[in-house]
Amino acid sequence: MGQALNISCECGYEKHLLIGEGLMAMNKDLIRFTFAQYDLTDFEKALAGGMTNFSFGQKLAYCQKCADIVGATTLRYTVDGQTVFLTKPCDQCNGDLLLRDSIGQCPMCGKELHEQQAGLWD
Repeated sequence: MGQALNISCECGYEKHLLIGEGLMAMNKDLIRFTFAQYDLTDFEKALAGGMTNFSFGQKLAYCQKCADIVGATTLRYTVDGQTVFLTKPCDQCNGDLLLRDSIGQCPMCGKELHEQQAGLWD
């Protein structure tokens, strides 16, 4: 289940994001289509070894290049007791992303952001 978030700041910054995992979160073919084969080497080895603990979806992230809050396409899986996050680059600028647990401060002015759930998706 995912959620639609409206993020805003008093300075005028606004963003609409879809965060979470839908019905396709366990679809191996969609994962293979989304990520490059060389990025999935460890994931494929873990699957071949019987790993079943994985998910795929959108996580909250901050782009270091365009300095914006984005939804990051992310694969999470477990290998040898370690959780691995494989994240696609920023859709806006192809920059590196840092996953976040909360929305944090406004990328434009640094003030506290406001978050409103706008709906659910699956």
